[in-house]
Amino acid sequence: MFDISAVFVYIKKRITIKDSLLLSLATLLYFATRLYNIKLLPIFNDEGIYIHWAKAAWHDASWRFISLTDGKQPLQTWGTIPFLKLFPNDAL
Repeated sequence: MFDISAVFVYIKKRITIKDSLLLSLATLLYFATRLYNIKLLPIFNDEGIYIHWAKAAWHDASWRFISLTDGKQPLQTWGTIPFLKLFPNDAL
């Protein structure tokens, strides 16, 4: 049987604070380089379609299943609606 506590004990024995800080710094550096000027990248076709569907579903409840007309599941559309409410002026 798989014992998750043994994995945690192994990690505690092998990884030091210095390793954790180095990994955190590398992760932070990675995301900083990926997110820098991200708005300059154009959106792809499917991203534009999902944003359009989410805007339509947000403004009119009868369009909540608009993505089914293209054979796509509506979870992506529903998950985008709260972000459109948080950032109404910037759909990306």
